[in-house]
Amino acid sequence: MTYVADASLEFGTRLIPSLLVEDKEGILQVYAKNGGNIVPEKIEGLTATSLDSSILRVINIKSNESGFTSEVTLSSVKAGSTKIFLAAPGFSSTEITVKVHGNKLNQEQLLVKTVPSTLELDGIRGGYISVELADEDGFPVLAKEDITISLSSSNLNVAKPFQNELVIKEGKYFAFTQFTSDDFGTANIYASNPNMESQNSKVTVNEETDLDIEFFVFPKTVNSASHSTGHIIAQLQKENSNEPVIAKEDITIDFKLTSDAFGGGSSSEDDVIDKAGVFKIFKGEYWGYKPLTTIPSAVDKTYTLTLSSADPLELATVEIKTKQNTKDDEKTVKLDLLPMLATGKRELIGVVHLENSTHPVNADKDLRIRIDSSDSKTITVDDVIIRRGTGSALVYGKLAHTIFDTDLDIRAAAEGSNLANAELFGPAENALDVKAKLLISKVLTGTNFPIVLYLEDDSNEVVEFPKDYELFVSPSEFVKTEPKQISQGDNYVIINSESLKEGTDTLTIQLEELKTTLSISSLSSQPAKIHLDHSESIFVGYNDIFSIQLLNSQGLPIFASEDVEIQFVLQDESLIEMPKTALIKKGDYFTLFDVAPKNSGETKLSALTENLPLATFDIKITDLIPKIKISAPDIIENGEAFTATISVEHDKTPLSGLNVKWKVDGGIVQISDLKTGSNGEATISIISQSNDRVNIQADVTGSSFYSPSKITKWVDVNSTTSEFIAFADDGVDQQFTKFEIGGFDPIIIIVPVVIALVGYMMFRKQSTQKLKNPTLEAKST
Repeated sequence: MTYVADASLEFGTRLIPSLLVEDKEGILQVYAKNGGNIVPEKIEGLTATSLDSSILRVINIKSNESGFTSEVTLSSVKAGSTKIFLAAPGFSSTEITVKVHGNKLNQEQLLVKTVPSTLELDGIRGGYISVELADEDGFPVLAKEDITISLSSSNLNVAKPFQNELVIKEGKYFAFTQFTSDDFGTANIYASNPNMESQNSKVTVNEETDLDIEFFVFPKTVNSASHSTGHIIAQLQKENSNEPVIAKEDITIDFKLTSDAFGGGSSSEDDVIDKAGVFKIFKGEYWGYKPLTTIPSAVDKTYTLTLSSADPLELATVEIKTKQNTKDDEKTVKLDLLPMLATGKRELIGVVHLENSTHPVNADKDLRIRIDSSDSKTITVDDVIIRRGTGSALVYGKLAHTIFDTDLDIRAAAEGSNLANAELFGPAENALDVKAKLLISKVLTGTNFPIVLYLEDDSNEVVEFPKDYELFVSPSEFVKTEPKQISQGDNYVIINSESLKEGTDTLTIQLEELKTTLSISSLSSQPAKIHLDHSESIFVGYNDIFSIQLLNSQGLPIFASEDVEIQFVLQDESLIEMPKTALIKKGDYFTLFDVAPKNSGETKLSALTENLPLATFDIKITDLIPKIKISAPDIIENGEAFTATISVEHDKTPLSGLNVKWKVDGGIVQISDLKTGSNGEATISIISQSNDRVNIQADVTGSSFYSPSKITKWVDVNSTTSEFIAFADDGVDQQFTKFEIGGFDPIIIIVPVVIALVGYMMFRKQSTQKLKNPTLEAKST
């Protein structure tokens, strides 16, 4: 049997098992299709090749002796995706993609994750690294023994692991540590083991803004009558901003003090103890200072203070004056503030000094001065003591990690003291965002795992926790988290958690008014469901191969850790003959069994086994009995020529090349088709000879797959009308369609026969009339 000669057939394919695992064999069934429907015809000359034989190899090709499918045996070498190319005469060549899954029992690769993966150089420097053991599909695999993992970085200045090795303990599937960052840029952190594929995770540290150093001198005029002290203060700041920046390394400041040669008085500089020297902004701080102490002198003088640094490169000059004043009965407290950074630590915030209306004043006794803040949550200021004989002192305050009130005032609790407005920098309390991230890529059911908690400001920069928090995590039937106390100043917090059972849940994590959510999917390393696969179409009389597989919660093939017996319950046993049970042996991931379809129809097949949910599958069985239709007139005249046509199809696909045996009673066969054509049709031309009816029968055979079929049509003969052939009136519009049988025009044969029949009938009628009226003839003679 040949299908549609002027149209190419298509390949249909089925992979057995449907999900193939590395280092195993499988079968690719190939069959013919036309218009989306399966055609039961063997494929001759089939060839199959693999695009990448390192992933999948073609072993052999053979035809199924009892059916119409071809079988391509495949050998899966390793996990990955490749293409199989198929070609055969009469078919459109095609390619199909086949994915080979990793073996769930094999430790194939190391997954690396960094949290966070993006940092700011002028923020918290560092985070966490985790390394997971996984198969080729990225599914977690428990270590069969202790596994040592080597850690390395493409740029140790950007991302440096705390340790060079991690150990994933037997029975575990991950380990983690921390990393630090000292420079901006991008670095890859690698995890490697000689027996597994190496992976990496990228860390990006954004460059900080350009920096400069701002210099302050408080007070700028000191009393020269006794040992008075002034203060040189250097502060590291962002360029073109007053915002302080924490120093990453010690910064050395050089200073030199020279007198004004034209300022009057002695040119000697012996009235200042330190005329030149250095001081530092230490690593981890944003400020440094140097006191300048005067030697008692009766001379007023002006000095030029020159300050410089190398990194960042700065050069600045500041004017300092000394002025004699022996009276100290009138004095007020003056407060000078520096820009402040909310670090959560005790910081230098300014200087207090004594003065009267025109001159600096020294204390005649030790003075304790209380300094008050308008927002004690943001800053609490230490009491200050100005020692007897001096006129100034440094002011320190404990800042929070965040700013609660941006409009903050500070004042010395003394009569006549000034109200100073603080210039504050740091994350605002209401602009913080809590982040919760899984430290590992995937969570395995029944294991412990870490969650990383941290804060970001409105610039997405990681910041310290500004105060103590009680952690609240919403209850969950899938995940259990340990109680956790978060302390002020913490950078990152690890929440130890436990996966209770397989499934997905979203946790709500809350720190007072700060709130976030985290979705967690717990995956099972045990089989989670049963997958049944069968042919696209199942035909009565042709056995089919059923494949049953074990899948995990992600729908990937998984191996049985013990023998798994599966029981089958068929809703309608009259349709299919099949085994009652199937066994997937320990260490396997699928099994095959034959099914014998007995009758056409639809049913359901249920698969049951212990510890797995019930699986139900719809089964449809189709017979291979062609559908035959016949078209012919319902009534004809005696002696009339007419045609009858049969159409043969199955599943809406025309069947060509089938043998047709015609049998006609009550008529003469002029010409007939002995096979169905490309449209599945065959036609016969008949001249009726019966006064009653014409019987037409067509027997269709010739296919090794489709059942023999027949159809019968009775055409009535009109015996009550005139024996003359009635022709249409000239005024009637006629439609005429020319048809052929076996390549001949049947009209060429029919018309002469009709003419002869008409003449014969007219002659017979005249003769009959003469015999019926002899008396009339006698009279006329």
